[in-house]
Amino acid sequence: MPKDKGFVVRHERGRTYPAMVCETCGEIITDYRMAGVVWNRDYKDGERSKVTVLCKTNGCLTKEPYAHFPWQEMRHFALWLLYNSGVKTEAELVKDWKEGDWMADI
Repeated sequence: MPKDKGFVVRHERGRTYPAMVCETCGEIITDYRMAGVVWNRDYKDGERSKVTVLCKTNGCLTKEPYAHFPWQEMRHFALWLLYNSGVKTEAELVKDWKEGDWMADI
């Protein structure tokens, strides 16, 4: 499992939690402002494209082959994902965040 990269579930000190691992250098990303998501620029309408998680810390977003791919900062990608999954308002996000407080006890 140590080679797993991208979106993963980590198991440490009796806790289980989602995490992100840079798909180029393997760094565990702990600050969502220091990560980006890139996708294939050659997709056609109606197709799906795999996303690749990369860190900014080691310059992985600017290295080939990803240097010229379309990308979004992780914090924006996460909000975009939530919006496209049905969370349409700030009130819905706050409600879901509060309901998710149980996660702190896992």
